[in-house]
Amino acid sequence: SSGINAEWPLRPGNAKEQLEASEKLIAEFSETLDQKLEKTEKIKLEREIALQELGVSISEQGVVEGVFSPKTSPHLINLNEDPLMNECLVYCLKDGDTRVGGGSSDVKPDIQLSGLSIRPVHCTLRNDCNKVTVIPEASSRIFVNGNSVIGPTELKTGSRIVFGTNHVFRFNNPHEAAIIRQQKTLDEKNSETESIAAEHVDWYYAQKEIFEKQGCSLREMNDKVTFLEEKIKKEKSTDCDSALIPLL
Repeated sequence: SSGINAEWPLRPGNAKEQLEASEKLIAEFSETLDQKLEKTEKIKLEREIALQELGVSISEQGVVEGVFSPKTSPHLINLNEDPLMNECLVYCLKDGDTRVGGGSSDVKPDIQLSGLSIRPVHCTLRNDCNKVTVIPEASSRIFVNGNSVIGPTELKTGSRIVFGTNHVFRFNNPHEAAIIRQQKTLDEKNSETESIAAEHVDWYYAQKEIFEKQGCSLREMNDKVTFLEEKIKKEKSTDCDSALIPLL
């Protein structure tokens, strides 16, 4: 019949060629799929490692299970008078510069803090190969271990750092802590320092050393700052009223 395909039935040669072509397509498809799966697994593994370094634990299903201190990255942990608010915030310090401040329309800091004593750009935390240095901006109020910071200051693991008068943190450097633990011959002073850094550094400890070295507490400092700022506002308001009197 004229409606029957001229190639039907298939000749042995044609059937073999078509079978080889089909097997080739299947092999190419399977190889591409395997490569895609391998790439997906690689991305997933890299993501999990990155999250672990940031202190985020996730399940096999990709669900966040909890947050813990980062294992490799230097970081800040908040200290608060309220036990429920203590050690709730963790700020990882990236390689290079991390800007800290209150921010403004033109400035977007990496770590944003609030308060009258916080400048738009308060300071820079420079992480250079796991060596972190605080670089203060002019007139910014910063304390490290109770001492006022007026120039670049290197942070050690366990250091207490205060931005302004309200924001208190403990600095942790897992790399440095690991080196300390690996040292076989620690003198008594180093052993005590590690113990303090690991266990006894809290908001009250930071308050105590501020009081001992500065002669007043953070709360008293904050009250003084608030009083001076209110006084300046009132003086400016009085000056404006005086300037308007001749115009009346």
